[in-house]
Amino acid sequence: ADGSTVTTESDSETFDAGVGWFREPDAREVGLVPGFAKGVVRSVLPGFLEDKVADARLRLTPERVSLGTSYFQQDSRIFRFERIIEGALDDQAAATFAPREFLESAADVRLRPLQPLTASLTLLTVRDLLPPIESAAAPEVQSLIAAERTGLAGVDLGWETSRTLRTALGYRPSIFSWLRTDFDWTTVYQSERNTNFVERTFAGADTTVALARNARGQRDWGTTVALSPAGVAQGLFGEPAEGESPDIAQLRAIFGAVQPLSVTYRDGITSRFNRDPIDPRLEYQFGFGGVERYRFIGADTAASLTDRSTWRLGSGVTLPAGAGVRVGYQISDATTLDTRSERRTTQRTWPDVQGTLPTLRPPRFLGIQAISVTSGIVRTTRETEFGGRALQRRFDSDTRVPLDLSIQWVRTLVTTYRGLFRSGRGVDPTGRTEREQQSHRVSLSSQLLPPSALARRLDRPIRLSLLGAVTSELNCRITAQGDNCVAFVDQLTRTASVSMDTSAGGFEFGLQVSFDDRQSFVGQQTGSTQFQVGIFGQLDFAAGALPIR
Repeated sequence: ADGSTVTTESDSETFDAGVGWFREPDAREVGLVPGFAKGVVRSVLPGFLEDKVADARLRLTPERVSLGTSYFQQDSRIFRFERIIEGALDDQAAATFAPREFLESAADVRLRPLQPLTASLTLLTVRDLLPPIESAAAPEVQSLIAAERTGLAGVDLGWETSRTLRTALGYRPSIFSWLRTDFDWTTVYQSERNTNFVERTFAGADTTVALARNARGQRDWGTTVALSPAGVAQGLFGEPAEGESPDIAQLRAIFGAVQPLSVTYRDGITSRFNRDPIDPRLEYQFGFGGVERYRFIGADTAASLTDRSTWRLGSGVTLPAGAGVRVGYQISDATTLDTRSERRTTQRTWPDVQGTLPTLRPPRFLGIQAISVTSGIVRTTRETEFGGRALQRRFDSDTRVPLDLSIQWVRTLVTTYRGLFRSGRGVDPTGRTEREQQSHRVSLSSQLLPPSALARRLDRPIRLSLLGAVTSELNCRITAQGDNCVAFVDQLTRTASVSMDTSAGGFEFGLQVSFDDRQSFVGQQTGSTQFQVGIFGQLDFAAGALPIR
């Protein structure tokens, strides 16, 4: 490859090659419990666990193993000139060399030792193969790179500049049919180094240098327990049968109307080290240890650390005629430590209610087949505390009320309305903020059949869609010394569009028309209006078989 600008010329030669291998071995299993011990296990465990444990199989081979590596080598030369016009001195321009040579390796292993237990490990590394004298100009940095290089069987493998390590663990046991339990664990470690990440420490007349790196460690785990009342009823009373007691049938119906009761807990921690001369331990890379292990590595402290946890509860009730109510509650807590301060954020979502009314079926002479309505309310509050010399508190609330209305007319006409009413309020030491937003969206869709003479030429009816939307948003600010709410966001967006498409003789074609208008009412009151018309077509055909003689 080569290229040039008015003051430079460059050329390069690149070689890039890679190879990969993967295998999905056949399952080789052995009994988890030896034959001579099965009787003891069955006598100790309760009845619902006897067969699950005694007959469990342990898989000795992985589900999948994959390995891959690639080699990249590039020699580049760049010539820079003082003038844009060629001259006799151009031949004396010295070339700037920019070589690159690295080896990228990847490995992925997936395990399923037991049917409900899964695990995986993914590793991606990049190693710089350039000689130290070509990687850095400073002799002390060259010495550091030389000390980091490793080899295998006499082959120089360079020094590692990047690493990404991911692990995952999942456990989903099936103890009862009416109880679902999930557990998952995920860790991510990322490291980045280069010749520019060098820390210099001055102690009197002496200067010490050390290679630094950017490192990030993350661990997330969570568990979910969901209980199905309908499954409990089936376990207690068995399958419905003729002649069943009315009391049992009524109790079964009550249990069946309650949606699964779920409880979810999630916990996570993330820390970052920026340009620190650290050598992360394996426990940091694999996500073991508590908060202190993530915050400190040797004498170095993380630039930022976030420790978070979340609880969520949910359930609902299913009512006749398609009606129902879904209720949820969520609370999360996060603590962030950085070089500026300590910050704690508590967020609650309550109420979180979504309800669906019974499907209405008006008299047929109205031309309406069914009407469905869904709405709800979601309120989220967030409180943030900033530590330090002077404690600061900030509060923010957001309330959303969605509304969905769908009308199914006779034949193929469908009308839908989707609205969103949103309001919020924020309070901080300098004042408060108020927010209002409304969104309305109406759409109509149908299929039209033209007169018979034209209909015979079409492969399918004409699809017609009309859409109209209006969104308004107002945000204003009240300072601690003022009473008036001064708007800093006040805008209106209107959209309308029409689309039609059909197919004839294997050729799909259609028409699209859209209108967009945006207007701001603060500052310079900028706005824009767009009107677009588009005609499109697509020809689909199938090739026949070629005659072979």
